[in-house]
Amino acid sequence: MRSLAFYLACLAGSALMASQGKVMLVEGPMFSDDTDASLRPESAEPKGAFTIEDHMISLFEERQAAVVRVHASIKEAGSTDSRMAIVTGFFVSPQGHVVTTIPGAQGRVWVDHSGRPFMAECLCSDAASGIAILKVLEPPEALPFIALSANAVPCKQGAFCLAISREMGLAAAPSLGIIKNNKEVSRVLPTEYLRTDLSCPVGAAGGPVFSLRTHELLGVQVGIVAQSASSLVLPTEALRKIYDDVMNSKKVQYAWMGVSARLDHDLEKGSSALVVDAVDPSSPAEEFDIREGDRLIQIGNRPITSIGDLNAALFFACVGQYVPVITQRGDKKISTDIRLRQRPERLPAPRNPRSTQEPAEESPSLFHIPALSYTSER
Repeated sequence: MRSLAFYLACLAGSALMASQGKVMLVEGPMFSDDTDASLRPESAEPKGAFTIEDHMISLFEERQAAVVRVHASIKEAGSTDSRMAIVTGFFVSPQGHVVTTIPGAQGRVWVDHSGRPFMAECLCSDAASGIAILKVLEPPEALPFIALSANAVPCKQGAFCLAISREMGLAAAPSLGIIKNNKEVSRVLPTEYLRTDLSCPVGAAGGPVFSLRTHELLGVQVGIVAQSASSLVLPTEALRKIYDDVMNSKKVQYAWMGVSARLDHDLEKGSSALVVDAVDPSSPAEEFDIREGDRLIQIGNRPITSIGDLNAALFFACVGQYVPVITQRGDKKISTDIRLRQRPERLPAPRNPRSTQEPAEESPSLFHIPALSYTSER
C-alpha cells in the first residue's frame, strides 16, 4: 500500500511544477513507494520528464519543413471571375505529392516551399472528404515529407495534439489542441473524423495534425464545426486510403450498396436501430435481396447504429469485392455477402420517397469543409 508520505510528496511535486508553469508528460509514477521526498531537491524534475513545451518545440522543428503554402486558381460557380485560394498543405512523398484542401482547383496551382514557388498539378480534388492531392512537377532533391500510415493511429479523447499550418499565408506555426472526439460520425461526413478544439482560421485547412506524445501523424485539418469551438481532422488511415485510390485510379473510390436508411427509435425498449427505408433500383442491395424495413446490424466488421456508421463502413470497403452484411428481418437475422460497386455520380431515385422526407440528423451547414483564404486575382 502506498504510504501517506508518497501521496503528499506527489501533491507537493505537482504544486511545485504548477508554480513553475510546467506541465509534465511522465511515464509511470513520479516517485517510488520507498522514495524519501525530503531527500529530493526542490528544483529537481522527474527523471525522463518532458514538458509540453519541449514536445511542442521538438515536434514542430521535426515536421515544419514539410508544411507548405498552396496557391490555386479557382473559378466560382456561376461566375467568370478567378479567385486565388491560399491554404496549407504538406508533402507526403519524396516524389512531391502534396495533401491539401482545395475544392475544384482549375488552372494554375503552385506550392510555396522554403520561400520558393514550385508549379504543381491537381491530381484529384474530392468534394466529399474535402481533400485534394497535388503533384509538384519538378520537386527539389532531399524533399522533406510526412509518411502516411495505412493503419489507424491510436488516439484517445483528451489527448494533446499539435497542428502546423500556414494560416493567412504566413510562415508555418504550431497550435496546441485537445482531441474532443476520436470517432466523429455524421450523415454529412463520408467517414469517421477526429474533432478537436484546434482553431481552423482562414488558410489553416490542409495542415497536418500530430499526436503530441508520440509525434505520429493523426490526420489533416479540413474545416470547422459551425457554432462550435471545434475543428475536424480526417484521420491518417482515411487519408492514406484516399491517397492510394488517387494513385491507382486517379479518383477516390466510394463503395455503394444502394440503400437509404433512417434511425428508428423504440421508446418503450429504450433502443434504436438503422432501418432500410428504400432500396435503389439496380443496386447491389436490390441484387442481393436487401429489403425495405430490414434492420442493418453489421457491415464487414463494423456494427451499424447510425447513418454515420453506415457511411464509415462503406468508406473503407473495397469497390468490386464482397463484404459480409448482417441484417434483421422480423425476428430473423440474415447474413449476406454483397458485392459493392462504385458509387454512381448521379444516384438513382429511391423507389420509396419517404427517405427524402426524413429530417437529417445534422444540417449539412453544420460542417464547413474546408476553410479557405480567398484573394482577388489581378
